[in-house]
Amino acid sequence: MDLVGPMRTEGIGGALYFLTLVDDWSRFTWARPLSKKSDAAAAIKEDWLPMVERQSQRLVKVLRSDRGGEFLGADFTAWLKKNGIRHQLTCPGTPQQNGIAERANRTIGEAAKALLRDAGLPYKFWPEAVRQVKPLVDMLRVWGCMGLVMVPKEQRHKLEQSTTREKRAAAPPSRLGYSRLGGPKQGAMAVQADESDDEESAFCFFTTLPSDPATLHEAWTGPLKAKWNPSTDEEFNSLIENETWDLVNLPKGRRAIGNKWVFRTKTGADGEVERYKSRLVAKGFEQKEEEDYKEVFAPVAKTGTLKTLLAIATMKGWSVKQMDIITAFLNGVVVEDIYMEQLVGYEDGTGRVCKLKKAIYGLKQAPRCWYEKLAEVLLAGGFNTSQADHSLFLLGEGEQQLCLLIYVDDILLFSPSMEQIERTQKLLMDSFKCKMLGDVHYYLGLQIERDVEKRWLKMHQHKYISGVVQRYGILEGRTVRTPLPADFKLRKATEDDVVLEEEEMKEYHSLIESVMYAAVQTRLDASFGVGQLARVVQQPTAEHLEVARRMVRYLGSTTSAGVQFSMAGQLKQPGAEGVKPGSLKLTCFTDATWASEDEDCSSIGGFACMIGGVPVSWRSKKQSEIAQSSAEAEYMALYHRIKEIVSLRKLLEDIGEKQDGPTPLFTDSKGAIGMATNPILNGLNKHMKIKWHWVRQMVKEGVVELHHVKASKQAADFLTKRESVSIPTTPRSPQSDR
Repeated sequence: MDLVGPMRTEGIGGALYFLTLVDDWSRFTWARPLSKKSDAAAAIKEDWLPMVERQSQRLVKVLRSDRGGEFLGADFTAWLKKNGIRHQLTCPGTPQQNGIAERANRTIGEAAKALLRDAGLPYKFWPEAVRQVKPLVDMLRVWGCMGLVMVPKEQRHKLEQSTTREKRAAAPPSRLGYSRLGGPKQGAMAVQADESDDEESAFCFFTTLPSDPATLHEAWTGPLKAKWNPSTDEEFNSLIENETWDLVNLPKGRRAIGNKWVFRTKTGADGEVERYKSRLVAKGFEQKEEEDYKEVFAPVAKTGTLKTLLAIATMKGWSVKQMDIITAFLNGVVVEDIYMEQLVGYEDGTGRVCKLKKAIYGLKQAPRCWYEKLAEVLLAGGFNTSQADHSLFLLGEGEQQLCLLIYVDDILLFSPSMEQIERTQKLLMDSFKCKMLGDVHYYLGLQIERDVEKRWLKMHQHKYISGVVQRYGILEGRTVRTPLPADFKLRKATEDDVVLEEEEMKEYHSLIESVMYAAVQTRLDASFGVGQLARVVQQPTAEHLEVARRMVRYLGSTTSAGVQFSMAGQLKQPGAEGVKPGSLKLTCFTDATWASEDEDCSSIGGFACMIGGVPVSWRSKKQSEIAQSSAEAEYMALYHRIKEIVSLRKLLEDIGEKQDGPTPLFTDSKGAIGMATNPILNGLNKHMKIKWHWVRQMVKEGVVELHHVKASKQAADFLTKRESVSIPTTPRSPQSDR
C-alpha cells in the first residue's frame, strides 16, 4: 500500500491524496481519495479491510508500506497488533521494496489523466477519475460522457425542464446508478438510475442523421445525396445569378487558388432538420500579398460607440432595431485580379478558371469589399460617416436623426423616428437580401433588457458567461467574491516551473479569450485580472491555469451583472455622485499604480469614461515606459485617457450631443495635476518625452478640466489593482416592480 499526494488541484469533496492498495497475489487494486494524510489509517481500518475480508472470506495477514508517517501512528500500530496483522516496512530511501504499490500509483495516475483529457473535464474531477480507472464491466460506460439527469420535483417549477444534460461518471460498486458531475445545484453530486443512456441515444441520432459531409464526393454519394445534391445546385446557381465570376483562360505567370465546399445541417430548437446548407469557400490561405490582395482592413463597431449609442437611446427614448444582411460578403466587388479553379463537380471541361468579380467567403479581402459596398449604398442614400468611428453612419437631424452601426453583417438602427428607420430598412432591402430582427435583444453575445417607458436599459452577458462556465465544467458550490486570489502575484515561469502541456495551453488561451471578451464588453471588474493573466500566455504554468479558472468561476457567480443606464436616479455606479440622472455629460476617471509589476518595475494604468455616471469605455493596461515616480505614472496615464476623451467628444458631437465646456477628468494624484497645469521644467520631469506634455495643451485649450478625487472615490481604482475589486451587485430592474 502507498499514499499519493498532495495534488496541486483540490478535487471535489476536498480530496488532495489517494490511497493505493494492491493484493500481492491477484494484483487486484483499490484506490481511495483522501482529504488529508491522517485519514489513511482510518480508511484502511474502517473502510477497506472490513469490506475486503467479508467479500473474499479471507483474512488479511500482511500489510507492506513505506515509512510514511501516516502508517506509523501509535493507534494504527496498536490496531495492527491487536488484529494479528504483520506490518512490513521498507528500508529508508528504497521505494523499490514497495514496487508493486509504486507501479500501481503510476498506472492509476496516468490512466486518470487520460480519462480527464478524453472527457474534457477539469482537474478537480481527478478523484472520480481515480475511482474509475478500473470500473466494473457490467456498469461500463464512457467516463465523462453526457447523460440526462432528472431534476427532483421539489427543485424545479412546473414549466421548467425535468432533465438536464450533465457529464457522467461511472457508478461506484455501492450504487445502481450513475454520478453526474455538476448540475442544477452547483458543486453538488447527484445519483440516479440509468433511465436514458446518451450513448444509445447518440447511436440512434447518427443512424437517422449522419454527420455533415466532409467532401463533395461524400455529399453526392452518401445516404443523403438526395438532400445535398439540390443544396449544392442551389448554391452554384446563386453564385451564377450573382455574376460572381467570369470564366477565362489563366494568364501566363499566374496561378489559381483552390476552393472547397462546406456543408452544414441546420436544425431547429426541437432538433428537426430545417435546411441542408452548402457553401462554397475560397482557400484564402493560398492567396499571395500584393498579387491577390493588398488592403484587408474593414472597420467594425467599437464597444465604446455601441454603449454610447445605447446610453443616448435610453435617455431620449429612441427606438433600437436590429437587422442582418444575408450572405453579405457576396455583395462585395473584388478590384484585384483573382483567379480561382472551377468548382469541383461543376467544371465545363474547357480548362478555364474563374476570374472573381465578387468577394466570396474565404478571401482575405472579403470583409473590406463588403464594407466598401455597404458604405457606397449608404453614402448614396444621404448618410455621412462618423469621423470618430467609421462603422457609424449618420443621417438627418433632430426628430429625423438616425444612427446606423455596423459589425460586419449585423446592423443596429437608432432613431426617434420609426418612419426614418423604415426608410433606411427599405434602402438596404433594395440593395441586399436582409432579415429584420425587430427590437434589439441579443447582439454579438450581449443581452439587452430594456424598458422604454421608464427609460431603463441593462446590458449583460448572462448567456455568454453561463456558456463559458458550462463549457469548461467550472462549477463550484461556494461563491468566489474576487477575480484574483488575495495572495496572487503575477510571476512568469522559471526553469523550476512546469509549463503547461499542449492541451492545457489551449485551454488557458481559450479561457483568457473568453474572459477578455466579457471584460471588454460588460465586465469591467474583470479587466485588471484578465490583463494580468494575458501577460503570461506564452508560458503559463499550472498556477496561472487555476487562477484563470477561478476568474471564470467569479464571473459565473454574477452572470447577470453588467452595465445599466437609467433615468430613475437610482444608480450606484462608482463616480455617479453629483451626475444628474439622464445627463449625457461625459466624465472620466483615471488612475495608475506605480511600479506594480515586479518583473520590470512598470506601472498599470486604467480609466473609466462615463455618460450619466455609467461607464461606456474603460481599459486596464500596462504602461509601455518605466515611470520614475508615482506622479509621472499618473501623468502618463492622463495622456492616454485624454486621447479617449477626445475620441468620445468627437463621437458625441457627430451624433449631435456636443459637450458644453471641458470634460471633467478625475485623478487622485495632485502631483500629476501640478505637472499638467504648470509648465515647469525641472529635475523631476526634464527627462520626459515631449508627447506626454500634450496633456498641458488639452488642459489649456479647455478640452479637459482636471479634478482631484480622494482615493476612496476613485472609480478607476479597481482597474489598476486587485485589492479594489469585489463581487458587483446587480441593480434591480424596473420589470421586477411589476
